Amino acid sequence: TLREHQPYARWGASGAQMIDVNGQLFEAAPGGANDPAIPTLAGPDDQSATVLAMYRDLNPLVAPLHDRMAVLELETRGDWRAWLTGRSSPPGSGTAPDAVIELGAGTAAELAARLRTFVATVPMVAARHQRGVADIETADLRHVNGYALRLRGVDTTGDPAAANPVTKQ
Repeated sequence: TLREHQPYARWGASGAQMIDVNGQLFEAAPGGANDPAIPTLAGPDDQSATVLAMYRDLNPLVAPLHDRMAVLELETRGDWRAWLTGRSSPPGSGTAPDAVIELGAGTAAELAARLRTFVATVPMVAARHQRGVADIETADLRHVNGYALRLRGVDTTGDPAAANPVTKQ
């Protein structure tokens, strides 16, 4: 019996499996998932449909940042993590993704609310440090009344040498 699947995303870190539009896992043909535009979803295999549904709910929310979710992962303890990309090389290309977002645990509505708040406010926060959203390195949205943010090129240690390293030859 031959069964056709419409691939939607790579599944897992190895990318050997794919997830179809219905959330079912299947083995990918060698080289069949090399398109960098195809997202990677990860989590426990029995949660593939849940991860797919969460990706469909959350990915459109990052569009105002001119980003997309390259990776969405459900950890075994129930926390969600996303890798955003849009301006640089995708994960797996040898370079780091644009931003890693710790979403935390919760329902789709709770995670969407945290992500909406982040997307609405992060451009202003980055601008306060003379940076743009392209400089987001990490964000932790697991805090009750806000988020923690790390921007490329911004140092909070107070050591000017750390912010502007000089190479001696």
